[in-house]
Amino acid sequence: MKLNTLLLTASLGLATAPGAWASTVLYDNGPLITHPGQGYGGADASAITVGLNTYGFGMNAASPLRLADDFTVAAGQTWNLTAIRLYGYQTGSGTTSTFSSLAAQIWNGRPGDLGAAVVWGNLTDNLLASSSFSGIYRVNSTTPYTDNTRPIMELAGTVSTSLTAGTYWLEWATTGSLASGPWNPPVSIAGQPITGNARQYNVSAWQDTLSETYQQDLPFQIVGEVAVVPEPSQWAMMGMTLLGAGGFALRQWRSRRAK
Repeated sequence: MKLNTLLLTASLGLATAPGAWASTVLYDNGPLITHPGQGYGGADASAITVGLNTYGFGMNAASPLRLADDFTVAAGQTWNLTAIRLYGYQTGSGTTSTFSSLAAQIWNGRPGDLGAAVVWGNLTDNLLASSSFSGIYRVNSTTPYTDNTRPIMELAGTVSTSLTAGTYWLEWATTGSLASGPWNPPVSIAGQPITGNARQYNVSAWQDTLSETYQQDLPFQIVGEVAVVPEPSQWAMMGMTLLGAGGFALRQWRSRRAK
């Protein structure tokens, strides 16, 4: 084996070591389906938790109403975000989406808090890449799950940014062609009235997303790639491996030259 060939083989081994990129759902903020297959026409149902009364929270950019919720990039990782998935409905829409825009931005702290700042995005660009029926209906827990007046759409938005380790907040707002909403159904878990710490910007101020007195979370997913940054000891080990392979190759090369 030639010297440069063996060195190239050793260096290619780093592609599967920490630092390699892999596409995945980087973060999922919680469930929405409470009754699989029990909704209208055999679709899934997202029922309001017993004791609560909120179908959804307003996110109409024109009002203005905006929503925000947090996510965390783990220590030692860098995330390369490519898309976000959000959920919403306009009452009476049918299964054809009526959403026309999605705007989003990412904060390095809770929106409205002193020192928190936007690190990506804005509230003017339309990021909406697709919008279609999610196969889920939002329904009341005290009526049959076959109500079809609130079909939930899955909204996909295009994102292009990288984030290092830390806690961030995703903020978003949408528009639609109908008079009702748009509304964002909260994370729904049967028997669990408190699901998180989401926030809503309501005309002029930030406030907690409360159903009765219980704070709610909002379902969303972040899609992209994750790179695990090696610890110093891992870098040292990989360096020693590469040097060892190089030394072996050099000895082999010299031995062949001596013959």
